[in-house]
Amino acid sequence: MVLELKSVKYRILTINTCVKTKEFRELNPSLKVPVLLHGTNLFSLTSIDDSELAIEYIDTLIPQPSLKPIIKRRLGVGNDGSSVYSRFAALMKNKDPAKDNKLKERLLSELKQLDIFLQSRKTESGAESYYLDGKGVSLADCSLLPKLWELKVAGVKKNFEIPSSLQAVTEYLAMAQKNTAFARSKPSDRDIIEHWSNN
Repeated sequence: MVLELKSVKYRILTINTCVKTKEFRELNPSLKVPVLLHGTNLFSLTSIDDSELAIEYIDTLIPQPSLKPIIKRRLGVGNDGSSVYSRFAALMKNKDPAKDNKLKERLLSELKQLDIFLQSRKTESGAESYYLDGKGVSLADCSLLPKLWELKVAGVKKNFEIPSSLQAVTEYLAMAQKNTAFARSKPSDRDIIEHWSNN
């Protein structure tokens, strides 16, 4: 999403996470996905397998347009949605169905906190949108939106959907779908489901 917002040419390569090729292992020794690979050849290649660090790397390398938040504020749920995502990942990776309900409750609790925060941001900024920094996309949105989208798409595998009662979260995701940068950069639903089917 950051690359789209900064009008940078890039290429997305989809890999089968069950069959990691020798080339992929050489380029990305941690084998984590997604990974940002930047450089002109193997000897000058930068490999970043942490989404947050990749976002910061791109923003440092290409500072304009600036996506740094105008309002320096910490979300009650973590400034990048990591607490929501960690609860989601715990649910998706759980192999014991008896634990699913408790994991769903924890995820829902984090989503409720996020909903309250998003609603407060809209109210405070007087904006028509729920962007975390008010009226425009910031680095925080570039981090949070893909995580929420992944939750929305893959959660159905565990019979979990974001409740419509979480209006701010629901509208935030609906707004994201209308954002060209998000629409162009998000993984396909098929790729998201395939990824979580292999975990």
